Order: sequence, then structure tokens, then C-alpha cells
Amino acid sequence: MIIFPLAAFLLVGLPGAASAPDLPPASEVTLRHQIYRGQGVTAFLLEIPPGQGSQMHRHDRDLLTIFLTGGRTTAVFEGSAPMTDALAAGTVRYRTAGFAHSTRNDDQIVFRALLLEFDTPQGPRLDGTGPSQTFCTTGFCVDDRIVAAGTAMGGSGPRLFVPIADVIVREASGRRHGQAAGTIWAGPGDWTNAGTLPVRMVSVTFR
Repeated sequence: MIIFPLAAFLLVGLPGAASAPDLPPASEVTLRHQIYRGQGVTAFLLEIPPGQGSQMHRHDRDLLTIFLTGGRTTAVFEGSAPMTDALAAGTVRYRTAGFAHSTRNDDQIVFRALLLEFDTPQGPRLDGTGPSQTFCTTGFCVDDRIVAAGTAMGGSGPRLFVPIADVIVREASGRRHGQAAGTIWAGPGDWTNAGTLPVRMVSVTFR
């Protein structure tokens, strides 16, 4: 595993530095690995140890990021100075294709995030239309809600679900399965939280 010093994060912002097309693609980031493929989406789990970071790289596809742990990071986007950020678990961010960046973990715990790359352009970010709907694009909407123990998620249609904490899922058929925090699965919303605790759930509904 490679440790990248601060100088690596500053690369793109410096005069004469490499431009985005010259940088490695996101597929070469060694700190992430694929955990899901379907619905026109590829999902990766990103894990950055304390004090380490990803190399500067480019994203050629629209990207939805769900942060699974809180903490502090330093990010550098192409042409910009380093930016320190304090993130809360469950934060969701979206960027359209065509940007380059690096991320360093400034905290004392492993930084974990789920990255969703879309096969096709999803359009700009738009306002959500419901109380739990964080935002939409022309291609999907993101909901962030608490599912109480013994209650159903609700809703219909093809969706992806990402729990921020471990949950036991009971499907309409009666089948039960555990889903660890940061995993992802596809299905309708007619499942019930069969655990004893409420769970925060981020879902992506395709339009």
C-alpha cells in the first residue's frame, strides 16, 4: 500500500503540473475495490488508513459518494488549493464526470466511503421533492431516512440500498439476510427492518 505525501496532493494545482487527461483514471486507485455491479452502476468500497491518501486521479464518469465514517479529510481538486473537510457519517455528495482530485485521511480511524460510478451521464443535481429526498438528477433520486425496528422501508421500483449501520432485512417473501454497514443491494422497498435498532438507510431510486 502506497503512502502519498502532501506534495502528491498538490500536483495538479501547481504551474506546469499534469492536466487531468494526463492523470491516472480512478480505476487505478489502489485503495478501492469493486463490491457491486448492476443497474448501470458499479460500486466500490474506498478505505483509506489514517495518514494515507489516494493519488491524484481523474473521474471520467458521474460519481455519487456515500461517506460511511465521519472524520476529517484533506482533498485537492484540479487547479485548487488543499481543502480540509469535516464529514459526518451518511453524508452524500455527487459530481458529474470530468474532474480530478485526491483525498487524504487526516483522522485516526480508517476512512470508508462507498463510490457509485454510473455508466451513462445522470445530469446536474436538482432539488429533492420529499422530506427524506436529499436531491435528484435527471437519472436518479437519493433518499436518506431512518427505518425503525420492525417497520418497512416502503416504496416501489428499482432501487439500490446502502445501510450506514448493520441491519437485518426481512423481505416480503419472509427471507432474512444481514447487511453490514457500507454494503449495497438492489430491490424494491417492501422489506422490513428485522433488527432491534433503527437504521439509517441511503437509497438510490432510478427515474
